Amino acid sequence: MKILILTCSTGEGHNSAGKAILEQAEKHGDSCEMVNAFQFLPKGEAKIVTKGHSFIAANIPKVFGAGYKAAENVSQKVIYALCAQGAGRIYRFLQQGGYDIIICVHVISALMITHAKKKFRIPQPVCFVATDYSVVPGIKETNMDAYFIPVGFKEKFVSSGIPERLICETGIPVGERFYIKHDKNEARRSLGLPEDKKIAMLMCGSMGCRLMVSIARLFSEISGPDQMLVIICGNNKRVKNRLQEENLKNTLVVGYSTKVDVYMDAVDLLISKAGGLTSTEALSKRLPTLCVNIIPNLESQNQDYMVDRGFAMGVDKADEAAAAACELLGNDEKLSEIRHNIETGFIEDSAAYLYRCLPALLKPVNENLR
Repeated sequence: MKILILTCSTGEGHNSAGKAILEQAEKHGDSCEMVNAFQFLPKGEAKIVTKGHSFIAANIPKVFGAGYKAAENVSQKVIYALCAQGAGRIYRFLQQGGYDIIICVHVISALMITHAKKKFRIPQPVCFVATDYSVVPGIKETNMDAYFIPVGFKEKFVSSGIPERLICETGIPVGERFYIKHDKNEARRSLGLPEDKKIAMLMCGSMGCRLMVSIARLFSEISGPDQMLVIICGNNKRVKNRLQEENLKNTLVVGYSTKVDVYMDAVDLLISKAGGLTSTEALSKRLPTLCVNIIPNLESQNQDYMVDRGFAMGVDKADEAAAAACELLGNDEKLSEIRHNIETGFIEDSAAYLYRCLPALLKPVNENLR
């Protein structure tokens, strides 16, 4: 089986989902390649989308959230027209690749493939993998052979126009390292963290967010001597440098790290915006989370999913996060309750489940092209 994963460079979450599927392909001895679908768009448009998305999400997240809300309520013709520009290039790429299955981990790549199917009649089965606990704008305009979605969201996807027969509730795929649980003290020793403190970890995705600075300041001011904050800034060097210059007490600034899974084993609490992949990784690690509603609308729905099921606590404003975190770190009973809720209510190993579903798509599709 030869698989093509189409992602988009708008944050690391979609890439992480793609890498989790790629990891399963390698484990099963199958061939798999992951490609940024923006390479099929005209360079100018691709650059504007990529740079604009990253800047707005990291610096003015409320504007990003407002744009997402607007996209939910208006026609998708503009987005579809942008994606259609890449259809010819992507079709020529597919002709040369000899792929058996195409997997889209971003709605933009799914819209590109949709137009390519309509214009060129692509023979391979194509599928969409959801990376948030919501129905993203534009999904109803897609035409996939399968939709892999979070558990419990079938009704919402059906009400958005996706045929029920095409939906499989596999969960959001994350890397296998997030299903491996290390001893907390061993993890702390490997990372050079103290074993006698209650530790929270602050993350805001691969792009980071400037609001992390205000959260860290407040935590430093009000935290007790037995409490500590570890900050993973992602690729945001500006935030990292600013935090290091301030030299806050009870705070360790790590910056970018490839050991997030180990940090999740080492800490007692995650403080994060409710990204779909970060949330799922924390759930897989049975790590209690304090969700901060930094990007409204899109991540508000992820936060609702986490909080409503008792997998997390939530705050609506960044300036509430530090106090809530310190309170949670001092409440072992509440942290144990959240861990219990995750253990009894969350289904793990989504990537492996999803991968087991793929062979069913390898049937003749030429006869049933829609």
